[in-house]
Amino acid sequence: GVENMTLNNNTSDDYGAIVFQDADSCWASGIKSVYTLNQGSNGRNHIWMYISSHITIQNSYFYGTRSAASLSYGVESEINGDSLVINNIFQHVSNPLMVGSAVGNVVAYNFATDDYIGSNSVMSTMINAHDAGVEFDLYEGNYGPGIYGDLFHGQENALTAWRSRGLSNDYDAERSAGESGRAVVGNG
Repeated sequence: GVENMTLNNNTSDDYGAIVFQDADSCWASGIKSVYTLNQGSNGRNHIWMYISSHITIQNSYFYGTRSAASLSYGVESEINGDSLVINNIFQHVSNPLMVGSAVGNVVAYNFATDDYIGSNSVMSTMINAHDAGVEFDLYEGNYGPGIYGDLFHGQENALTAWRSRGLSNDYDAERSAGESGRAVVGNG
């Protein structure tokens, strides 16, 4: 695992500051990861869980993104399962938690603020269930500007948003006729 360090990502050309690829039972804890906008960085995310399982991301702080636009994420998962993202702070990150093709993950007790896109006039959601194959995930006790499930790359199924605060109604309102099993309980 990776623990207790500060990462300055301003000149990185890598996909992420930390990448778990083809990994199992790994972790990142106590990380401070910082991007400063428009510093020539091509980084896509702070942490990427790609083709991995049983990854834990906890007790960390993430600030900024490379461009405040598409492909600028905090923690991103793609083809990932049975992982835990818990007790993290995201500040000034366009899309703090981008979930793609992930099954059985728990995203819990995270805090996000100032999740802007572009010129600071548009606020992004905290959690974005973005691809087909996002299934059986639990989003519990998070505080931030929303959960969104889109249909751009396919539908998500059997997701639960429970006891989260500061959320918009987008997650429930954006349900399409093809989606199934979305539970939104005790959010405010």
